[in-house]
Amino acid sequence: MNSASNPSSRRTGRRPGDSTETRDAILEAAREAFAADGYERTSLRGVARAAGVDPALVVHYFGSKPGLFEAAMRPPFDPAEALPRLLAGDPETAGLRLATFAVGIWDAPASRRILLGIVRAATTDEQAAEMLRALLVAALTAGIRA
Repeated sequence: MNSASNPSSRRTGRRPGDSTETRDAILEAAREAFAADGYERTSLRGVARAAGVDPALVVHYFGSKPGLFEAAMRPPFDPAEALPRLLAGDPETAGLRLATFAVGIWDAPASRRILLGIVRAATTDEQAAEMLRALLVAALTAGIRA
């Protein structure tokens, strides 16, 4: 039986092709896992398996589970770009602009998966909640500075 017909004998390690594609596949698998399972139940091995790579590659690109979480769960928008738009204009309509922006982010399937991962992880794991707070503070600070 050749390795193509037997998934358990499939080669692991670096995928053929661009390393950016490999990194993106790992991030996509991580987003799916964090959104479905939360931070605590997501493992580097599980993410690697879903991405079709060796777990060592996950460590190579992201260093650790917290590093992977931080990369995979970055806000699905650039706060430095979004905040000035949200703050511009009539202060009385700022709430409407913010709500429209938030609903738009939530309605986009790719963004929703990231947001679900963030919420699930932050509500089930204190380390994930702390990382989320740090990401939000950094993002908001960058946006306010801009």
